[in-house]
Amino acid sequence: MRIKEKSLETEHAGGIKNAFLHNMNHEIRTPLNSIVGFMQLLDTDITTEEHDLFVGIIHQNTELLVHMIDNMLLMASLECGEYLTSPIEFDVSSLMHDLTESLQGYIHAGVELKVNVHEPQYVCLDLNSLRRVLKGLIINADKFTPTGTITVDYNIDGDILNVSVTDTGIGIAAEDQKKIFGKFEKLDQFSQGLGLGLPICKSIVEKLGGRIGVESEPGCGSTFRFSVTTIS
Repeated sequence: MRIKEKSLETEHAGGIKNAFLHNMNHEIRTPLNSIVGFMQLLDTDITTEEHDLFVGIIHQNTELLVHMIDNMLLMASLECGEYLTSPIEFDVSSLMHDLTESLQGYIHAGVELKVNVHEPQYVCLDLNSLRRVLKGLIINADKFTPTGTITVDYNIDGDILNVSVTDTGIGIAAEDQKKIFGKFEKLDQFSQGLGLGLPICKSIVEKLGGRIGVESEPGCGSTFRFSVTTIS
């Protein structure tokens, strides 16, 4: 039985490695090719409008590449136990408001990002971790919400902070809801990224001693919820 378990573990690890290499090959080459191609075009006889357009494309793809590399490094630090947290006391209401305001520029046209406003509520948590999870869930919601709203809500129940991110997007089939927190899993193979956004959110939440899950139905949007324990 032990040999069989080891064999399954090896097979699973091999599958993850293959998925990683496949995603890396496609996702990283795509922005790199754009950056190199449009940089070469800058040296040709082009108009001012074309120059500005090409510089914008280079900038956009550079940001995408940096984001993917940051996610790979962050996932590695979580897996090898080097991810550090530093709990501080802060007003979660201000965090939610400031974060949603700062992300407005990332949300595409036709989608409204909003947060349900509550009275000031103080918690003691790692601020950067909470911000990373929220940003990851909001950006993920925006990917799959063509039009409508993304709503952030939260409450504190004793020493538990409960947070939800609800969208009016395309939703997730029941059989796929079990996959989305797995590394390199992409339900839409045409979407940008390595498939690490939700796994990183899950790993960070668990690092904080909490749990995360999703409720969804195809065509009816999705709600991602997570709960973490605050420190007294």
